[in-house]
Amino acid sequence: MTKIGLIPDTSVPTTTAPSATLPVLSATVGIAENLIASVTPESYQGLHAKFVNSYAYTEGGDNGNQKTFESEYTPNTLFTFDVVFQNDGTVNWPPQVEMRNTGSVSTYTGHRPNVIVDTSNNPVKPGDRLGFSISAHGSEELGWHTFYFQLYDAVSGVPIPGGYGYFSYLAK
Repeated sequence: MTKIGLIPDTSVPTTTAPSATLPVLSATVGIAENLIASVTPESYQGLHAKFVNSYAYTEGGDNGNQKTFESEYTPNTLFTFDVVFQNDGTVNWPPQVEMRNTGSVSTYTGHRPNVIVDTSNNPVKPGDRLGFSISAHGSEELGWHTFYFQLYDAVSGVPIPGGYGYFSYLAK
């Protein structure tokens, strides 16, 4: 009778040096980085915008030009909020860019529904940022309030791809 035993797998080394696993790990990390880069490119072809941030402030102080940044406002308190976008496309933005309020959670307390910025003398080039300012007041409805916005070519009325952002604050 012939005894059948296990045949050793000679394609896998029996001892593994730590340095032997590093190239496999770095290759895996490299593949993951390339996959993330292909899903979220640093720039888009053509016209495109991305939301950077938003913040609120009040102006005052001894000289009237001191800004105090906050995220909470009492009812009827006047403040200004800025919504900032970046041109992450490959072309300049249109000569007139509009940010429109497209909705809100709770009551919209901004003093106007849109802002148009004329950029014809100072084009927004790829990589540049542009902020839009709107005055508002603290809502009498206590709690969190969020305002949503979309960027448009102000002349044609066509939305700028990716150009959607928001601003949130707490009324208390």
